[in-house]
Amino acid sequence: MTDPDDPSPSASTAPADVPSALLPLTRWGPVIAVLAVIVAGSITTSVPTVPGADWIPIDVSDVRHLAAYATLAVAVSWATRSTIRSHVRLLVAAFALVVAVGVMIELLQSTLPHRTASVRDVGVNALGATIGLGGYTVLVGLRSRLSASS
Repeated sequence: MTDPDDPSPSASTAPADVPSALLPLTRWGPVIAVLAVIVAGSITTSVPTVPGADWIPIDVSDVRHLAAYATLAVAVSWATRSTIRSHVRLLVAAFALVVAVGVMIELLQSTLPHRTASVRDVGVNALGATIGLGGYTVLVGLRSRLSASS
């Protein structure tokens, strides 16, 4: 039996058939995958555009930033959920980590001749993280309601 107050990773937070040696991968694998996509998209010379999207009132690049950083925020929250017990602390830590990644990506882009850094992008990334953390909070609430009703 596991201690519910023990913040260490345990088999109770992963499927029973996952060996304990793979638990870090099951938690952090999605974070690494999302980070890889963000970095790859951030250092490429050209990012594909959506044909005929001129009527959209928001820049398509902003939509990509929002989606990428919202997804990263959810992945980071999911990965740290058994380590950080307080939901508020988890949200603050995930937000800080995701925004720090966004800042580092912009700094990286400032060193590339074919890319430019943008404070605006950092803001859009932070908004994406906020949206993702809001979604994560809703999902956690739904999950706990479903568990309580069964």
